[in-house]
This record gives sequence, C-alpha cells and structure tokens, in this order.
Amino acid sequence: MSQFWFKKRTSVTDFGRPANWKGWVAVILFIFIFALIMQMIGAWAFGGFAPAVTGVWLFAMLFVLFGAFLKICNQFSPPADEA
Repeated sequence: MSQFWFKKRTSVTDFGRPANWKGWVAVILFIFIFALIMQMIGAWAFGGFAPAVTGVWLFAMLFVLFGAFLKICNQFSPPADEA
C-alpha cells in the first residue's frame, strides 16, 4: 500500500486528488465540514449579520479548515519534480 494519500501534483493548482482510502476520507471530511461551516455562515447572514463576532469566528474556522486541508495535501503527497 502506498504511503501517500494523494496523487502527485502536476501544477500549482493541482492538489487533493486522492490516491487511496485515507485521501478519500480526508477529502470527504473536508467537504462535509466546509459545507457545514458555509451553512452556518448562511444562517448568520440571513439572520441580519448579528452578532458580528459569530461571523468572525465562522470565517476564521473556514480559513483554518482550508489551511489544514492544504497542509494535509502537502504532507501526504509525493514530492514534486523540481527543475
């Protein structure tokens, strides 16, 4: 079994292509939690943007989640061929 969760990157924007079941679990969890946070942001927006601190925390969690996913993708992907 491969030690890498994701396939090799072919370009700068090419990340998150699962190579085995661990990669698929990471992608599905990311999508689920991303959708959950977006639902909460939508409810906050339709609720009149009050309280403001809720939106700040939700957007902060969204950026932390995206950063963690990119870190996982970089950590568990094969190294790119660098010229």
